[in-house]
Amino acid sequence: MVDALPIGAAIFLGSELTIGAVNYQMLKIWSKDISVIDKTLHDAIPEIRDQGFNKLLVDVLNTGEEYHEPNGKAFIFENGNQVLKYFDFSFKALKDANGKIYGVVNTAVETSEKVYYQEKLEQANEEFLSLNEELSASNEELKSAYDEVDAAYRKLSITETKARMLLEGAPTAIGLIDADNFKIDSANEKLLQLWQINDAAIGKSLDAVLDQEVSSGLISIIHRVKLERKSIYGQDIEVAQRGDISFSRYFNFVYQPVLDELGNVISVQIVANDVTAQRNSKLEVDNALIQLNLAKKAAHIGVFDLDVASDTLYWDENCRKIFGVKASKEVRYTEDFLKGIDPEDRELFITSIRNAYNDNRYEGSFDVEHRVIDAMSGNICWVRTVGQVYFDEENVPQRFIGTIVDISESYKARKKLQENEEKLQNFNEELTVMNEELNSLNEEYQVTNEELISTNEELLALQEERDRLHQELSIKEERLRFAMKAADVGTWDLDVANNLVTWDDRCKELYGFSKNDVVPYDEVLRYMHPSDMPFVNEAVKRALDPSSKGSYDIKFRTVGAEDGRVRWLHCCGKAFFKEDGTPYRFSGIAQDITETQALLREVESTKNNLKFAIEAANFGTWHLNTNTNKLDVNDRLRELFALPDDGEVTRADCVAMITEDHRERVSKAIQATIQSGGNYDVSHTVRRKNSDDVRWLRAVGNVKADEEGKLTAFTGVVLDITEQKLDEQRRSDFIGIVSHELRSPLTSLNGYLQILTMKANKAGDQSTLDLTGKSRRQVDRMSALISGFLDVARIGEGKIKLNLKSFDMAELVKAAEEESLATITSHTIMFHPVLFTPVTADQDKIEQVLVNLINNAVKYSPHNSVINVACVTVNGRAHVSVSDEGMGIPAKDLPHIFNRFYRVESEATKSTKGFGIGLFISKDIIESHGGKIGVESVVGKGSTFWFELPVDPTPQ
Repeated sequence: MVDALPIGAAIFLGSELTIGAVNYQMLKIWSKDISVIDKTLHDAIPEIRDQGFNKLLVDVLNTGEEYHEPNGKAFIFENGNQVLKYFDFSFKALKDANGKIYGVVNTAVETSEKVYYQEKLEQANEEFLSLNEELSASNEELKSAYDEVDAAYRKLSITETKARMLLEGAPTAIGLIDADNFKIDSANEKLLQLWQINDAAIGKSLDAVLDQEVSSGLISIIHRVKLERKSIYGQDIEVAQRGDISFSRYFNFVYQPVLDELGNVISVQIVANDVTAQRNSKLEVDNALIQLNLAKKAAHIGVFDLDVASDTLYWDENCRKIFGVKASKEVRYTEDFLKGIDPEDRELFITSIRNAYNDNRYEGSFDVEHRVIDAMSGNICWVRTVGQVYFDEENVPQRFIGTIVDISESYKARKKLQENEEKLQNFNEELTVMNEELNSLNEEYQVTNEELISTNEELLALQEERDRLHQELSIKEERLRFAMKAADVGTWDLDVANNLVTWDDRCKELYGFSKNDVVPYDEVLRYMHPSDMPFVNEAVKRALDPSSKGSYDIKFRTVGAEDGRVRWLHCCGKAFFKEDGTPYRFSGIAQDITETQALLREVESTKNNLKFAIEAANFGTWHLNTNTNKLDVNDRLRELFALPDDGEVTRADCVAMITEDHRERVSKAIQATIQSGGNYDVSHTVRRKNSDDVRWLRAVGNVKADEEGKLTAFTGVVLDITEQKLDEQRRSDFIGIVSHELRSPLTSLNGYLQILTMKANKAGDQSTLDLTGKSRRQVDRMSALISGFLDVARIGEGKIKLNLKSFDMAELVKAAEEESLATITSHTIMFHPVLFTPVTADQDKIEQVLVNLINNAVKYSPHNSVINVACVTVNGRAHVSVSDEGMGIPAKDLPHIFNRFYRVESEATKSTKGFGIGLFISKDIIESHGGKIGVESVVGKGSTFWFELPVDPTPQ
């Protein structure tokens, strides 16, 4: 699970905080490799020793309380240099089944880029605030400000509506889906919240608990994972959340196959990580920069950035225009900046620069009015240059950043005012006689000034409100842009009054356009698929009706205007109305769902093929809910069990149709499978009511568990094997007859050999004794083979009888040990200690099974190798295992290894004698006791054969 997570993850174990597991993403964050596993945190990453992380981990380990830091920082070595980075990380305690804390899981996502853009946003806001100091206090600007506020309110309303449709945060979600029936095996709370379902959906199929579009898409992906047997990744996938308000979130998905021991995909694990916040952060910064550029353009302000150390100078378009420098020319401080200043002002400018470079005295600030000579036209204009010098840790100037604004008009006005004041001074004597009139004018001026102050206060308040709205608007628009870019969606906006559509590049691409950002609505309709155009137009009309509340959500096809390509689009939007109900704006988004639609068609085809395959195979199917005991069956199963064609069917109804000689065994096998889990494979006979018609059936199934490990569903298939059983019976009859016929001559031959042995002993004929000894061993071998064949015949006839009694498995293993040590000298047999393990079984037949497994291990493993024999109690069952270091069994042979007469065919087994009946007999003996038998093997490394029997309950 750690490896499957799309974010950085690591597990620390024990009080020493040893790294027990770590995925690729976390190793990339640490700039380490897989060798850090089994090391402590400090040994693996020594550079973070003094950064406080060890204390946080110890606190979580001791208290069990989760620690989360959305903007934590850490110094990490990267390419040999220590770099400051920011992370959204958390520490969460790991607990065992008893609630004891045994480790800490650490997840982390790097947020350095987000923090960088936030700092850039703050810097942009500071520059934007400096622009407000240059704004005039005139009534015309007041009116403009009111218009801007009104437009901001309208734009904010539209933006908030879009944001509600697209933005929603969510944590990591994990779930497990059955690859065969697409049922939810397990899902944590986060995934349930993502799908907007509750835990009652566990155990149900996806199409039963999710809407058709979502379930079809998920089933298609799961089917693809099952076919390809490899993980499928989805980056920045939009997930629509519906309820009272529709909105979207964005996730990184991993669909990872879970394989059984045969390499088949049995389940698909889904991991989803919410990346909405990371996407939105970048959009916020981009929007702020756009707003700043617009503000600079509106105010005709130039921006410069001087790298003091390298004399590298950046001028924007306005700066170049003021100094008369072409856009293609590389500019420098000495050659262009200083040279462009009027010689009469140049000394003042240089002195002010030197003062600004003196951090201790002037703190790096710069504010000078001076003249600039246009390098191209030679014209002179007055400008105001305002800037700030930034220093390094040793107070050495590094960067000089500022703005330049043309103040020629205001300078001329001030100059003219100065000239008027000089003229006024010349007429002071004349004005003396007008003092009384001037006093009166002063009173009027005072009143006017008070009105102006009031107006200025109102303007300042309005500007503050505008700034707040601009900032809020910037944040929301940036989030929206991040979300739309991540979801690969296009945006459109219909001016209802003018019937014009404004759309972005992605939306144009979806309609097959390469130009025209604004097009008439009728032209957009022209490139919709003819079959879809009527209901699309109707949906738009319905959205523009106030009674619909402006809602718009539709899927349709387009035919590219230029490429002629057919695309499926999913469009969502909302109309906005005036107070009288007249629509004035209609905005929304468009997403390409062509691939999704194709997958839906493929899934539908696959479902039909599966249905045809089941019908062609003539299988009966069942599904039993072990909690409610409700049984669902198909028509074929009803036919096989001779059940009514309709009405409810219970488990008891099916068991009642099984013949008495098999009924108890089948009931026990069903109950054991439901209680302990695992696979179910039982053959039995059924008899139709009031009829002698007996049919052989084979039932194969398994039990599924929910996320808490509770077994909740028992499913499988039933097929008619009557003809196969008849063939097996004929073979068993033949074997039984031949075996009985062979016993008589062997008995006579054994008697003759005994007589020859007695005569040879009397005559002291050693040569004859050797020959009779070899002959008797061959007779004994032939007798053992005949006994085996008779056992096979009895198994086929169901005539093997069990002599059940209570005994200790430790004594049985001890007896097998004594026999093996006395007869086997070619291998080392290691019998592990066995505790008191009481069972009720046929002791002789269980010993026969154990001895057969040991002999097989000797037969198929090299001389002088080790064979391990063990018996332990697991979950109330005695688990006996025999492990060897032999050739191993190929995966293709494992499903058939317990079949009658089956032998693994290879060069290594050609010289090994046997008929393939020992394991078949052992399987029947163990299953007759209600137990299980199996094998685990790796080619070239050896095999482990095992069987399990129920342990007798210990008296309280």
